[in-house]
Amino acid sequence: MYLEASTQSVYYSYVKKASISQTKNHLSRLLEEVRSGTTILIMDRSKPVARLEPVAADEQPEDDRIAALVREGLVVAPRRRLDAASFLARQMVRLPSGASATEVLLAERDEGR
Repeated sequence: MYLEASTQSVYYSYVKKASISQTKNHLSRLLEEVRSGTTILIMDRSKPVARLEPVAADEQPEDDRIAALVREGLVVAPRRRLDAASFLARQMVRLPSGASATEVLLAERDEGR
């Protein structure tokens, strides 16, 4: 992102800064700060060279999001791993021509009552 010189100096004054040697020596502590939402600008001789910032929730790997939902009790973890070969080998349901999947599903539910 391009920032004008005056805007850059204002932006940099509000962001936490760390030198390369501080980053190398205290990386674990800096990462804890990043996890809590802090953005850290890595400086090399008073010039910004990198930025450590939290990863947005929508950028997190799928496994991390699912694990968080399981911990919160919003979803239940599967009891066993899906056997893709047997799942794909099953006979697929064919809808009659012009039929709505919703209508077929609702009809099957009514038959089961």
